[in-house]
Amino acid sequence: MGGQCPVWLVSALFILTLANVEGELTPPYFNLAEGRKISASSTCGVDIDGPELYCKLVGSHTDDQQNKTLFDYHDDHFHTQDLSRQGHVVIQGQQCDYCLPDSHPVENAIDGSEKWWQSPPLSRGMKFNEVNLTIDFGQTSSIVN
Repeated sequence: MGGQCPVWLVSALFILTLANVEGELTPPYFNLAEGRKISASSTCGVDIDGPELYCKLVGSHTDDQQNKTLFDYHDDHFHTQDLSRQGHVVIQGQQCDYCLPDSHPVENAIDGSEKWWQSPPLSRGMKFNEVNLTIDFGQTSSIVN
């Protein structure tokens, strides 16, 4: 008994500790951005006329929809009148959908719902390869060297 704890006692304490823990030990989730002011330098469907087609970079692929075409060309114009009734489609193996100005606003990025903010598609131009999101946390900080 020279200060050593018996192995059975350590094992029993370990088992009792595990028995008292229900589930995972994870910190509580909270969204620091929820309810804050957020802005985006650009959003899908905003500042254009009509619905805007976007495709996910990693889309779904189905054999029966592989080459489905959404737009018709007539007189060098896109005809998109049926777009809003189509829902999402698969074009060349990519899952595509459309945006209207209120479809995927920037507030969706922080509202805690399953909805999302959608950046503009690169079909608008390479300047949309970089889009800035800004969240105002209502605090200022300074960096001191």
